[in-house]
Amino acid sequence: MEKKMKMVMLLAAAAFIGGIAWVVFSVPKEENVKEAGDPGPRLMEYSSNTIREEKDGKVIWEIYAEQSQMNVDTQDTVFQNVKGKYYQGDKLITITAPHGVYNSKTRNVRLDGGAKAVTSDNETLDCASLEWVADEGRLLAIGKAKLVRGGVTITADRIEAADEFNSFKAQGNAHIVKGKE
Repeated sequence: MEKKMKMVMLLAAAAFIGGIAWVVFSVPKEENVKEAGDPGPRLMEYSSNTIREEKDGKVIWEIYAEQSQMNVDTQDTVFQNVKGKYYQGDKLITITAPHGVYNSKTRNVRLDGGAKAVTSDNETLDCASLEWVADEGRLLAIGKAKLVRGGVTITADRIEAADEFNSFKAQGNAHIVKGKE
């Protein structure tokens, strides 16, 4: 009986020591611990989603994305594999890019990762990123921007389109070539 009691006590001690070791070694690393009051951003994810902005009953732009993730609190949205349409006067501008961001406060849209725009008149605009500045009604092509329009090719660090895509401003390393490329 005394042997059984020693065995039970030995097993209990081993279980106790094992429990303490488990608690000590299973504490999460500090970089993985979140503050109790900071649960992080609340996100909603969508597949095959379209958002649009309207002004005076007219659609200004619409964006379709294969995947999108919206911050519930800020309403900012991140897009993957973007296809967009901007309606500028009588022109339709179709835009594609692998990535994009919508800022709900400014209502600006930034497409990046290599953006391409094609107008209904077959004008093309290629750049690293493309930004719609809502308050100003401007489209900015930033980074290795290239515009081909009516037999003229314009390359620059930045090309700004305004006045319903009828006027352009090229800035930084700007080059204009008339005729074929």
